[in-house]
Amino acid sequence: MSMIFEMTDAEEKIEYSFKDKNLLRQAFTHSSYSNENNAKNNEALEFLGDSVLNFVITAYLFSKYPGLDEGQLTKMRSTVVSAAPLSAAVKKLKVDKDMLLGAGEQNSGNLSINVFCDLFEAIVGAIFIDGGLENAKQFILKNLKPNLSFNINLDFTDYKSKLSEYVQKNLKKPVSYKITSTTGPAHNPNFNISVFLDDKTVGQGFGNTKKLAEQNAAKDALNNLNAK
Repeated sequence: MSMIFEMTDAEEKIEYSFKDKNLLRQAFTHSSYSNENNAKNNEALEFLGDSVLNFVITAYLFSKYPGLDEGQLTKMRSTVVSAAPLSAAVKKLKVDKDMLLGAGEQNSGNLSINVFCDLFEAIVGAIFIDGGLENAKQFILKNLKPNLSFNINLDFTDYKSKLSEYVQKNLKKPVSYKITSTTGPAHNPNFNISVFLDDKTVGQGFGNTKKLAEQNAAKDALNNLNAK
């Protein structure tokens, strides 16, 4: 990461040549750099790219898995467009090295996973403006390909809702979730979450997102409670 933006390097990595090079540069410009250098940052492009990304993935999943209902498709989409896979795609492309960052961000050497997620979405937004939906779609599907295959027999049950319903009906106690530990690197953490009834632990769950860990903890709690 430097103060000099290598356009050719960035274009080669994302495999798209921009007609408007200013869009390309803007996509790689973090707000910390724009604040110091009076330049456009990538936040508006990230906003647009987020919508394009959700549309493309929704259409893809709808077409590939026609038998699934809205809830199942929504959960599948959320695993694809979450911060972890987007950040992983950025790291694999090595486009994080081309970002324009302010001095403070450069010196910290510890960018959050959300910075890389925002970069992916900003690139999508920039490609969409410069080359249309089809080019944006090609970029998205190619770089998120490892996350687009699902076992349709996967369990998409909402265990948190089921646990809440069970507790309200049978136990009348408050349910709470707490992160008990986090492992792995900052850009790809794994969470261990415990679920409590009052102050008593009734289940634990692991996952690479807090939501997944909470669902697994709720499932474990239901198994434990129903076993009694």
